[in-house]
Amino acid sequence: MHDEVFTIPARRCKRCGGLLTSSQGLRDGYGPCCLRKIKQEEADRKMMENQCSLFDIVKPGGGEAETEKGPLNGKCITGKSPTGHCGAAAYCSEPYDCCASCSSDCNMRCGWLRERK
Repeated sequence: MHDEVFTIPARRCKRCGGLLTSSQGLRDGYGPCCLRKIKQEEADRKMMENQCSLFDIVKPGGGEAETEKGPLNGKCITGKSPTGHCGAAAYCSEPYDCCASCSSDCNMRCGWLRERK
């Protein structure tokens, strides 16, 4: 029997703390699974930069955020909209928040809609 001592270079993964022994892992500081997850998270983050949702137009606390006029930004003042937003004004070329404020007689405004029973 020989009393030989040998060493294996190793280090811990910066992400999960697992033991790394491969030359690539030693060089990068990450294991292959953690490196793949890091790259996927970065790709997801880049994709989400240009995304928006309906929650982006509402401030935390319930108030509406200051955004440019677009769909769902018009606040209904007649009470005829079940959502509270004026769909006609949101798509109208006139700068009104509710179609009731507009003097134009178009077929999308509240007066043209049938009353719900």
